Amino acid sequence: MVKSSILGFPRMGVLRDLKKANEAYWGDKLSQQELLAEGKRLRLAHWKIQKDAGVDIIPSNDFAFYDHVLDHIQLFNAVPDRYSKQNLSPLDTYFAMGRGHQKGDVDVPSLVCQSSLLSE
Repeated sequence: MVKSSILGFPRMGVLRDLKKANEAYWGDKLSQQELLAEGKRLRLAHWKIQKDAGVDIIPSNDFAFYDHVLDHIQLFNAVPDRYSKQNLSPLDTYFAMGRGHQKGDVDVPSLVCQSSLLSE
């Protein structure tokens, strides 16, 4: 018997739910706990869609709140010091690497900005 599988599933949600939740979190309209709960809700919903469609081998760990490369940076504990020393939560450190972080006494650019500065 041949089993079916897919390589990954779009993480945004039917109505761009993840994008809206991330933006609400960044704008202090959604708590970290609420954002994490929305991520969990989306993962469960996406697994159910795949199961109901008859996918036999459902992929896991294909979800990212923002970027898969940032997920791996944290997974392998390769967070640059300029982010890890800011005493941000792991989620805020993750977003700081992707978007930069300018709140309170923290002012760090995104990793993309840092790499573009190195090439100048």
